[in-house]
Amino acid sequence: MSINSQVILIALVISSLIALTLATTRLAPRTGEASFRDIIELRERLCSDRSVFINFEVFVTKRDHLLEICVESGCRRITVTETWIITPVSSSPIIKPEDFAKRGELFALYSNRTYAGMSTGIQFEFTDEEVVVTYVEAKRIGKTRKLILSKEVVDELVIYVENASILLDGKEIAIINGFSKIKIKKVVLEL
Repeated sequence: MSINSQVILIALVISSLIALTLATTRLAPRTGEASFRDIIELRERLCSDRSVFINFEVFVTKRDHLLEICVESGCRRITVTETWIITPVSSSPIIKPEDFAKRGELFALYSNRTYAGMSTGIQFEFTDEEVVVTYVEAKRIGKTRKLILSKEVVDELVIYVENASILLDGKEIAIINGFSKIKIKKVVLEL
C-alpha cells in the first residue's frame, strides 16, 4: 500500500468518526418508557406542529365509524376514523377516554396508569354559513418514533343541505336548521 493510499484511508476513517460523533449527539436518545409529561408535550406538539420526532416508541391504531348527513330525501354516508396513539408509561393518572362522538377535540388525552396516549375525535366548527367537520386518519398503523400531521386539506367533501341531522354510528350528534354548507375535512397522520 502506498503512502497516498494510507493517507486517504486515515482521512476517511477520521471523517467517518467525526460524522458519527455529530450524528449521535443530534439524534434523540432512546429511552425505555415515556413519562406522562412526554404524552402531554406530544399532544401539544401535534396540535401546533406538522412533524414530531419522539425519543420513545408509540403504537398507532385506528377504528372506522360511520358519519351520516341526513336530509328529507335520504342520508349521505361517510366513513370517518378514530385514531389512537398509545405507549407504555411509568406512571400516570387515570383519564378515561370520552366517547368518540363526544370528544369534540382532535387529540384527547387517555391514560390508565400503565399506558397513556391520545385518541382523536371529531371537531365541529359552526358559523352562520357553514359547518366544518374535521377528523384525523392514520395512513398506516403500527409502531413508530415519528408522526407527521398533514394539516392541509387532504380530503374535503362539501355538501349543501337544508334542515339536516348529523349522525355518528347511528346516534344524532348535531342538527342543522336552515340552509348550510357542510365541509368534511380529513387530516392525515403519517408514520
